[in-house]
Order: sequence, then C-alpha cells, then structure tokens
Amino acid sequence: AVVSTQSTGAMMSNLYQIYGEIAGKSNEERLDNFSNLVRIVGGLENELSKRNSLFLGGETPCMSDYMIWPFYERLQALPKMRPDIGTKLELPQDLVRVEKWLEAMRCTGPVS
Repeated sequence: AVVSTQSTGAMMSNLYQIYGEIAGKSNEERLDNFSNLVRIVGGLENELSKRNSLFLGGETPCMSDYMIWPFYERLQALPKMRPDIGTKLELPQDLVRVEKWLEAMRCTGPVS
C-alpha cells in the first residue's frame, strides 16, 4: 500500500538528509536522496491512478491522505531550502496526479 511505515520512514529519512546540515554531505548525495523521494512519490502517483481518484479516499480526503500530507508538503520547500541545487529538487512534471493531489489537499479545511 502507498501508506506504510516503511515508505513513510524512507521519505522522512531522505527528506532530512537533504534538509540537514550533515558534515561532509555533498550535493550529489542530496540529489541521490531526492531521486529516492521521487521513487516514493511515484508510489502515490500509481495509487491515485489505480483508484482513478483525486484523493486516496476517493473524491474526498481520508485519514491516509492527511497522514501523508506533512511529508509531501515538505517536498515543495526543498528548492527554497537548498537554493544552490534548488531547480534540481523540483518534482518531475509527469507526476500529474500528485500535483493535483497537492493542490486539492491545500484547499481542504484541515490543511488550508
């Protein structure tokens, strides 16, 4: 399933490897972490496509949507957090359903 402790843990780990000021961490390593994130985000893209819905809960968000939101919300801050490699930290344009999900989530009461 798209929402699992394993994928959430991997997402958190990769996010903080990019955000953090880790001694000796190169930008190349941060970009590798971002590639891992894109693969994880691809899981959400596939799940939304399989369900043919805007949210994991269908046409309205469910608890799973809200549970993963904080991690996906942080993805959008990566280019600003790392301006030296910022343009390389933008989600690929082929993640169309994820982009629509992000926009729709921003409009929900608990998120907005």
